[in-house]
Amino acid sequence: MTVGTPQRVRMVELGRDEALNRPAEVPLGRVVFSHQTLPAIRPVNHLVDANRDIVIRTHIGAALLGRVARSEVEAYEAGDLDLVTRTDWSVVVTGAAGPVSEPAELAR
Repeated sequence: MTVGTPQRVRMVELGRDEALNRPAEVPLGRVVFSHQTLPAIRPVNHLVDANRDIVIRTHIGAALLGRVARSEVEAYEAGDLDLVTRTDWSVVVTGAAGPVSEPAELAR
């Protein structure tokens, strides 16, 4: 039951620079890809590197790994929710995914 005046809800579009910086503020996100012709969403740890690339780590048996090996287009979403202020933000990034193969990059 809601009592009182409902809060005003408004959406604010982030500028490109802010949107690209926001995922670095949270440790988790969700990668969206196609698996056996169905949409699949997996929560994953990520980091945003100096080039603003989103880097995720997965294990060899992961369904995602085969998709990434073929550099298919994926979507990645990261966001945060403040339960006190009832505000949130969400950034969705789309692009081609590919494996990290350089030894220095893998070690990092």
